[in-house]
Amino acid sequence: MKAFGFNETDILRGEMQAAQVDAWIIKERPEWCAGEQGWEFASPRFTEAKAELIRRMREDDVDADLIAQVQALKAYYIPVEESR
Repeated sequence: MKAFGFNETDILRGEMQAAQVDAWIIKERPEWCAGEQGWEFASPRFTEAKAELIRRMREDDVDADLIAQVQALKAYYIPVEESR
């Protein structure tokens, strides 16, 4: 199953990552999945991960242009990595 997330550096860059992970891990223990991927946050839902990334970007006073780029981001733009 696909998981979406981001790490601390991604917040500053306005980037998101995706990985193929076991379905039970991302559904039952998303925080554990995030840790396994080296992310700050993970979700099986792109919209949830995107909303959280935008929230954290605003919290960190990231440039408005980067936030606008993330708002326009589509799930299929993100390359999928294999699980770590």
